[in-house]
Amino acid sequence: MRLTQLCVVALCTVACARARPSLPAPIPRVPGAPRVAFALQYIDVAVGTGASAQAAKCLYVHYTGWLTDGTKFDSSHDTTSTGAPRPPISFPQGFRRVIAGWDAGFEGMQVGGRRRLIIPYQLAYGEQGRPPVIPPRATLIFDTELMAVADTLPRADATPARGPAAGPPQCPPWATVSAASAGAQTVQYRSPAGVEYRSQADTGAIARAESALAVDPRGVDRFIQLGIAQSGARQFREAIETFTRGLAVAPNEAMLYRWRGHRFLSVREFDHALDDLTRGFRLDSANYGVLYHLGVVRFARGDFAGAADAFARAQRRPPNAGELAGATDWLWMALSRAGRIDEARAMLDRHLDSLPTTIAYAQRLKLYRGLIAPDAVFTPADTEDVQVATLSCGVGNWYLVRGDTARAREWFARAVRSGGWPAFGFIVSEIELRRLR
Repeated sequence: MRLTQLCVVALCTVACARARPSLPAPIPRVPGAPRVAFALQYIDVAVGTGASAQAAKCLYVHYTGWLTDGTKFDSSHDTTSTGAPRPPISFPQGFRRVIAGWDAGFEGMQVGGRRRLIIPYQLAYGEQGRPPVIPPRATLIFDTELMAVADTLPRADATPARGPAAGPPQCPPWATVSAASAGAQTVQYRSPAGVEYRSQADTGAIARAESALAVDPRGVDRFIQLGIAQSGARQFREAIETFTRGLAVAPNEAMLYRWRGHRFLSVREFDHALDDLTRGFRLDSANYGVLYHLGVVRFARGDFAGAADAFARAQRRPPNAGELAGATDWLWMALSRAGRIDEARAMLDRHLDSLPTTIAYAQRLKLYRGLIAPDAVFTPADTEDVQVATLSCGVGNWYLVRGDTARAREWFARAVRSGGWPAFGFIVSEIELRRLR
């Protein structure tokens, strides 16, 4: 990685120490060699591909700040006291709204770029520091990510009579900037009722993955990382295109079929999903991701026996406790829907999913085992759309297995109302509601 220095003018003239500058007349000569007072250092960790940081523009930056002893003193990635995510910090560059090291430290960056700033105390909080968080004369290290660049807004009190004395311009709220950047959101899925579900804006992960792929354009892992980043922003159709490009490079790579099949499932193209996952199974019959998603698409198509076979295979090779719970949950649902109730009960009694986990499937398994009632499946923390869809679908299927189609319909409808359209629980609930008409 490239390590460079920015020479900064503050408190005294900064010049290069190895050579005396040759200055034109009428600047008088003075004896002695110039010395460096202090300097800002930075390391570009990832090069962005978006808009460039410019003076007098508003910069929106996520960051984590460290002391040189390893103490983290602040991070925009931490949540608020209420558990809500913090927005990136925003400031108009060059107006001294932040420490001097930040005012100078983003020069040359583009949105999506990540940079480590190493800021001497003279460009941070000076001799005194900011006790008790920042000690005196503290060098600070910031890991930063440039999220967006926007035009500044004039201050409301910046009247012509007052002019510059009114202070620096203001930055638009992050919600406004992020919404504007989402203007190119694409339709990913249109439900039979005509509801359109769209992608989300990139928050930097896609730009970073694109930069990494540009450096290694034939790297299978790079295609997968980009597709995963796109999927994180619910850009599933874009991810399908990425995995297709990867398959042009590596046509026999099972993981590319696993991921493309998964994303065909997300946009409800079940035939394409089945083709990809079947191809992936032929290439690697022990691949957990292939087996799990093959089970889901078979379940969605009503092939419950085939789904049970795939989930039973997946249950034997999970990568972690959460995936084990998921495979066990879906295996119980598939066996039950295939009419193999005793087999489903015996499978649960073996407690193969005994590893601790807190994911939604663990709650559903408690319901199947009779440890909790349907209304206890949800906890106060279960408000996220995908979580609501997942839990609701499990309860709906539990009622359906018991023959209570009215309550099953209510819970499937609740899953669809959640808005968590990428969730498999949402997908299956849509299908079950059509089956129950």
